[in-house]
Amino acid sequence: KHGYPFGIVVNARGQRFFDEGLDFHSYTYAKYGRAVLDQPNLFAWQVFDQKTLHLLRDEYRIARCTKEKADTFEELVAKMEGVDPKGFLDTVREFNTAPRPDVPFNPNIHDGLRTSGLAIDKTNWAQKLDTPPYEAYGVTSGVTFTFGGLKVSNDTEVQDAAGSAIPGLCVDIGNHLPDHSAHDTLLEPGIGGWGDQTAGGLQEPRFLCGMNGASDWGVEAVGSSGGIDRQAGPGCGLFA
Repeated sequence: KHGYPFGIVVNARGQRFFDEGLDFHSYTYAKYGRAVLDQPNLFAWQVFDQKTLHLLRDEYRIARCTKEKADTFEELVAKMEGVDPKGFLDTVREFNTAPRPDVPFNPNIHDGLRTSGLAIDKTNWAQKLDTPPYEAYGVTSGVTFTFGGLKVSNDTEVQDAAGSAIPGLCVDIGNHLPDHSAHDTLLEPGIGGWGDQTAGGLQEPRFLCGMNGASDWGVEAVGSSGGIDRQAGPGCGLFA
């Protein structure tokens, strides 16, 4: 969901946690997707008023979309699952009352319509949220594409440039495979790499490659000690 520069984004505490107007979405969606993973319960809500709804892309109108709508912020937050009402209402009040320069809103440029004095100021496109009904969209992070990652078959075999399996080389996807030992690494999609989830949370970006423990290949498993660090990995965005 890439329309966040024209609204605000809040976490489960009802608080903003990044500058939505820092830049156009093409330059911020990856790091802001990563920021969502640092929030409680790994989700956020994007909030808009009627002034900017026409700027939202079709991705906000798909059938499988977590969307709420209300005429007041009190009614809206009651529908925003997992969000602290007081925190949200305080955030909206502070955002709307923050000083702004007398410049016109322009979604096509860095318009300089910014707030001042907030813990995290919005540096462009900071119109007040004051035109109901208001809409909120629940989002989380997701892998959108890979940057220089490995191409893998449905059987987890690493493929060469021609699409053929490289004998004996596969991606270790942890306990999704037979004979997985407790100390091996469980791979989960992360931001800027594959999350190495060894202690109940995403750790350093890592792409773990090695000989798979599946009996179909008849080779020994390689745990995290046999992994290959890859700093370039899946891209990320904000998803419903």
